[in-house]
Amino acid sequence: MALAAIVTSSFFAADFFEGFFLVLLSALVLKFGSGFETGILTFTLIGAMVVVAAKFIPWRYFAGNLITIVIAVLIFYAFLNPGLILSLVFAKELFLDIVVSSLIFAFLYFLWQDK
Repeated sequence: MALAAIVTSSFFAADFFEGFFLVLLSALVLKFGSGFETGILTFTLIGAMVVVAAKFIPWRYFAGNLITIVIAVLIFYAFLNPGLILSLVFAKELFLDIVVSSLIFAFLYFLWQDK
């Protein structure tokens, strides 16, 4: 769900530096300790790619958010455990991420609609 929150908030970041700061801060919060995990690296790289891609998506932001969530979760699972993509676990995670990102998007859109 952290990936869904980062993908959604990248559509509202003012510039690339703010988006990259959000990605790095969330990666630090997820893994606050010593050691290296491929999951955190994958999370950070996908988040950075989404920050860049969010500025160039030609669709409306809500549709772009949903499509970007699906692609980001698919890439995340493809890197970490490709065998889970065809399972019910992936479908449940994808559904939950879509619902959570839609709620976050609606909340952030409500906050930023006057600007």
